[in-house]
Amino acid sequence: MLFATIHSKLKDRQIAPSSLPERDPLPYLTAFSILCRIEGVPLLVLPFEGTDFSSRFPKSRMPENSAKHFRGDLAFYQSWRRLILDAQVIAEPGLVDCEPWDTIIRVARICRGADFSSRLYHVSSRVPTDTLPIALDRQCAIELDADLSGQDRASFRQGLGALDALHDESLAKRTGLLPEHKVGSLPKPSDHRTRYPLAPRLARVWEEMPAAVKPALVFAWRMAILGRVFSLEDDPSFFELMSEDRARALMALRTEAFGIKRPSQNTYSIYLQRLGQFCISLGGGGLPGDVCPVEQQWIALRALAKKHGTFSPGRVANIAAISTPAKLEGLTPRDLTPDWFSTRIAGLPAEKRRAFQSGCYVIDELSAAFGRSVDVLPVHGTGVRRQRRQD
Repeated sequence: MLFATIHSKLKDRQIAPSSLPERDPLPYLTAFSILCRIEGVPLLVLPFEGTDFSSRFPKSRMPENSAKHFRGDLAFYQSWRRLILDAQVIAEPGLVDCEPWDTIIRVARICRGADFSSRLYHVSSRVPTDTLPIALDRQCAIELDADLSGQDRASFRQGLGALDALHDESLAKRTGLLPEHKVGSLPKPSDHRTRYPLAPRLARVWEEMPAAVKPALVFAWRMAILGRVFSLEDDPSFFELMSEDRARALMALRTEAFGIKRPSQNTYSIYLQRLGQFCISLGGGGLPGDVCPVEQQWIALRALAKKHGTFSPGRVANIAAISTPAKLEGLTPRDLTPDWFSTRIAGLPAEKRRAFQSGCYVIDELSAAFGRSVDVLPVHGTGVRRQRRQD
């Protein structure tokens, strides 16, 4: 949009005064009059569009032909320049400054004030050179945040919050300069995802994981990067992470070798066990040599009961009353027969019989829901019938 058109819109109040930082078109009209005196021609013949004005009148240096109009006062010159560019971006949202970050900061000031816009300097000053605002995504923000600490990190995150808030401002959105998506809240500084963000496919699995397993995957991935089992550029599936060769490599790593005191080596081992059990619940093989085939089948049965969603944690836990004696005999759920159940229940004291029976009911309900063809369920059920209460 030519400056003559912007001037006309200001004069005719087609640009609402309430949308202007000064709340009055007069200062802007005066600024355009000064521009005409500097250039020595009527506004109608000035060809300025887009970033033309910003290039002609740099923000930190006053052109020689302008100095006499501002008596060499750089602050006066910058105030005049700001009025012109503010009017331009309001009249036609888009890139008006030579630097896209300057236009973003300009729009932030127009929309929410100088204090708010100043937060964005903590972002623009820390992104790599030539990184456009539209190119700043969550992954980039996490990587930048990982190298900061203390007040630097706090101010950077505050700036990201301001950038996200601009998505709610119509003027900012119409510039076309904002990132496509909000960055969102970053992980806590203590979170391993801050420096070692999960690979995309692992991140999708993480979203669906039980809460107790999530930290296990995050820390195992950190160890995988440090131990060069994978690199940050890799995007393995969860089963690739837990494949036999990779799992053995992860099991061989020692936290102290990388200067990690927390979590401890013992906690890391527990994490790997949780990942192994979760892998089994998804149909994988678990940790190599760590879980025997019989145990794998019982883990899978418990996972099936949890997946069914109708059993309380207490009822799922009662499966242990069956699995404990069965594993001592080397029996999987599939190996159990009604005779085995009746023999075991007959020899139990009253205080243990109830938990055993409850576990039987869970298994039979799973058989009714999934069919006995599922390879972690007894072929012929348990044969244990529910006892009716005596009146």
